[in-house]
Amino acid sequence: MLPRRLAVSTRRLAVRAAPRVHVAARPRHFAAERDGAKWAVGSAESQARPPMENIERIRFYKWLEGADWAGPVGLTAKFTIAEEQVESFLDIMKEQIAVTRTEAGMLQYDLVSEYDPSLAASKGKAVFFLLERFATRQALLLHVESAHYKRCQERFLTETGGHPLVQLCFYRIDPINPPQATCGTCGGRGKVRGWFGFVDFSCDACDGRDRQ
Repeated sequence: MLPRRLAVSTRRLAVRAAPRVHVAARPRHFAAERDGAKWAVGSAESQARPPMENIERIRFYKWLEGADWAGPVGLTAKFTIAEEQVESFLDIMKEQIAVTRTEAGMLQYDLVSEYDPSLAASKGKAVFFLLERFATRQALLLHVESAHYKRCQERFLTETGGHPLVQLCFYRIDPINPPQATCGTCGGRGKVRGWFGFVDFSCDACDGRDRQ
């Protein structure tokens, strides 16, 4: 049996040597913050929603051939694929993506999955979005008339039985810009944008750039 003084010292040493236990911070509760404008459901949102698709595939081809818009264009194509055809679909698309990304007028050509794949998987499907941007309408027209694009369509026909279900949201890239401001260097006009707490100004005349 240890002397009383030694036993007390031993207990103190044991307490000091005990590892610290990290207690995780409690998750922040956001329920109290959900009464602002961000969380308010507008009356228009409560009504029947029109489809996001704004053009079907064949009409899209015809528009490219005869439209008077010559500027940049973009589209988001939603593909809904049966689970048993996903492997073939991805193989076809990977070949298509590799060649398309070498085209002169291509700005973006990315195939991505939806935010929660389990939603479609519960119905035996998979959903992918093809994000496309081209520098001009003519560049996109040349893309859909290219040999590799035609090969893609032929592979869909022979390997999956036909073109997959695709829904298109097609648009001209003609951005709405913020108000212009005056350049402090030359007095010219330019664009203002806010980012990461700064105001970034780009002058159209002298190419001056000011961060305030």
